[in-house]
Amino acid sequence: MSISNAHRLPAIIIMLLIVGSLSVLASPELENNPYVLDDYLVIIYPQFDTYPLDNITFYFHVGLHNNGSLTNETTNCFVHLNNVTGDHILNEQLAYDAITQDFWFDYDFDTTGDYHYTVACVYYKYVNQELAGVNYGAVSTGFEVTEKGRRSPDNFSPIAALILIPLLFGIMLLFGAFSLSEKHAVIKLFLFFLSIVSLWSSLNMGMQTIIKYYNFPELQGVIGDLTLWSGYAFAVILIYFCIYLLWLLFHSIAKNKQEELKY
Repeated sequence: MSISNAHRLPAIIIMLLIVGSLSVLASPELENNPYVLDDYLVIIYPQFDTYPLDNITFYFHVGLHNNGSLTNETTNCFVHLNNVTGDHILNEQLAYDAITQDFWFDYDFDTTGDYHYTVACVYYKYVNQELAGVNYGAVSTGFEVTEKGRRSPDNFSPIAALILIPLLFGIMLLFGAFSLSEKHAVIKLFLFFLSIVSLWSSLNMGMQTIIKYYNFPELQGVIGDLTLWSGYAFAVILIYFCIYLLWLLFHSIAKNKQEELKY
């Protein structure tokens, strides 16, 4: 006797539920799995974008999220250091400092450029001298090695724009000062004075940028001398401008008196 289609569907669903229940009962519970740990590995390390050409030591504090620091008695850490071309230049196990409770490695950088390292740690949990679980953790980061340990100006374009703005403005003022006729002598002097201030500001900003981003302290002395002599030039121009204004004022007064005497 055949079973109709209307009775087949409930029978199939019941069979699937029975098989699923048996599979769940037959499977081991997760907490009984000796290699599954409730806690997870945490690796804390200082992150810097740049380092100088030198022997640099990198430190890593390794611990469990809920159970504190780990030592080299239960934990091993390894480092893979790559250069800008992706070549492995260092592959070794990290040393351990019992005083600071840090894992560490060092490397003598003699070439500038971009570098990248990956540090992986393995924690072995023992209970009654038997392995009860294993946990893994890894961190990875990149950094740049420069001659002095300062970041290269990747965002130099807006800074360059700020330097060029007073430079272009000073050139425009200087061009305007020489374009005016002698009838506008006062305006010529004023524009010439402003152009010097603008050009000097651009030069000063450029030098300060070089010192900050390229660690070029030798320019500090140059900026000091430039500021001193620019101050002298500024004072001379200002005095000349004031004297010229006084001369124009007296000349105008004398001319008005002469015209009054004619009448």
